[in-house]
Amino acid sequence: MTNPAAALHAILSGWLQPPKTSIYEHRTLHGDAAAANVRIHRQAMVLISEIEQVVGGMDLTPAREESYARGITKWTKWVLAFPHNWLAAQNEGYETVKDSDALDMLDLLAQHLDFMMPQVTEIERASYLETIELLLAAITADDTLPREMKQHLYMLIAHARQCIEEHELMGDFALKSAVERLAAAAAQAAEKTQNPKAWEVFKNRFVWPVTTNILGAVPTTMLAIEAAKSATGG
Repeated sequence: MTNPAAALHAILSGWLQPPKTSIYEHRTLHGDAAAANVRIHRQAMVLISEIEQVVGGMDLTPAREESYARGITKWTKWVLAFPHNWLAAQNEGYETVKDSDALDMLDLLAQHLDFMMPQVTEIERASYLETIELLLAAITADDTLPREMKQHLYMLIAHARQCIEEHELMGDFALKSAVERLAAAAAQAAEKTQNPKAWEVFKNRFVWPVTTNILGAVPTTMLAIEAAKSATGG
């Protein structure tokens, strides 16, 4: 699992800028590089959301909770360049032009998370894609599933693929959620089918996602199952 604090630290370190330089120019938000650099801003916001979820799951004293809350606020302002706009040059008093304290806190959190967070490898992501292909084959071969259930599965498959293929942008928590919801919906479809033979290969080779062990997945998985039932009228 990618360390969101380390990834955000790398992004913000690249945005340390000299005074009287506009963010628009310093972060190259124009020309051919604009699309890629705007994408980095979206990635940074995803990482901040992941950090907030990780910190929220820690057993912290109130003082440390407040400290991380202040850090998350600072990092968010840094990404969004609040309260300054994108085109104006920043003055020397702008708190995140050279905010080493905010970076130091982020670096310490990154080191702490290195020991907490399992890694989702490229091999595992490739395995998820292979499982999706098996699921597609099962859905295609099964003419007994309700049309609404098939449409719901196709939607979940498309989202899971996006989270896997754009992992660096979407983040680990989006991947975890997408794979869990797809797994729950697939399990329900395999149970509801009137053509179990169509599902034999998928059921024999399917392995429950490794990511379900991350950050209290049992409640999340149960919610995913209930969401799948609601969406398909189960």
